[in-house]
Parts: sequence; C-alpha cells; structure tokens
Amino acid sequence: MNSATLGTPLLRVDFERCGDRFAHQVSWTLPDGTSGCLISQEGHPDEAWPPSPVLQSLNLETRPGEGQSAMLVGMAGRNHWSMSVEADLDRNRLLFDVACRMQELPLWLGSTYTVLNQSGAAWPLDCLTLTAWHGEQTDQAIFIQMDRQKGTLRIPAPPATAMFPQTIRWRYEIGVRK
Repeated sequence: MNSATLGTPLLRVDFERCGDRFAHQVSWTLPDGTSGCLISQEGHPDEAWPPSPVLQSLNLETRPGEGQSAMLVGMAGRNHWSMSVEADLDRNRLLFDVACRMQELPLWLGSTYTVLNQSGAAWPLDCLTLTAWHGEQTDQAIFIQMDRQKGTLRIPAPPATAMFPQTIRWRYEIGVRK
C-alpha cells in the first residue's frame, strides 16, 4: 500500500509514501469555504530523531461499528515508532495515538507539521480544535507549540526519564470547531 485516506465529511488525513516512510497530511474544507492543511515534517533517512515519527508500514483496519483506522509502524536508528489514527465521524475529529520505544535520551521527540493556508484566512488553525495529552492520562495536557511566522505546529512528547529502554506515548486530536 502506497497511500490511504480516512476522515470525516469536513476533515481527513491522507497518507502517502515519501521515500522510506509515510508522510501524512491533515486537510479540511468547511461549509463557509475555509480550508487548510497540516503536512507532517518528515526529516531525513539518516536522522535518529526526526521532526515527526518515522512510519514505514501502513495498514487500514475496519472495526465493526467504529469505522476505519490507520495503523503505522517504523524505525530510525535504534528507536521504534507506532501511530494509530481514527476518524470520529460523529464529532468531526481525528484521533492520533503515537508511541516511541527508545534506547536513549532523544534530541527531539514529538510530531511536527507545516501549516498551509489554502483559503486566504489569516491563520487557518482558528477553525480547528487541537488537544494533546500524555498517553492514557487525559488530565495531563501537552502544550501545543504554534509558530505563526514559521508556519509550524509542534506537539512535543512527554519528557523521557533516565531509564532506558522506555516507551513514551502521546495522543492528540484535531477537530472542527463548531
């Protein structure tokens, strides 16, 4: 599989093979014509700590009564990544669940996106809801870093401890503001 798409009527994620890994793009088009997209920043094949998780294998799964989800895995250096993405049709949102099994302290760990404005809006993310948290702990929010000048959005993973190997997990959702 070299590409796949899943999403809601207003919001979708497209996966596309890009060299040795899958890049993904979250895009939206609202009834008022507002549109935009977030494109994952992938980094280079020789980077042990790229700007976004290294995802080299993609599978789509359809669960009865739950819709479709994407499952991805990959590795860089001695580190292994996994990500699942689910589309919540009822709430017009995408749910991302990411983890990295690492052998050493990371230089950077998280998800990084380039923000593209397709409709002329001053900042296309104003129409979205963005929430991130530590793994299972939904009460431990992660501060999403937005840089309007650079046009980037960064979701840092929770900090690592000094015990290795260890797995760090972060989750986030991107939804359409009502």
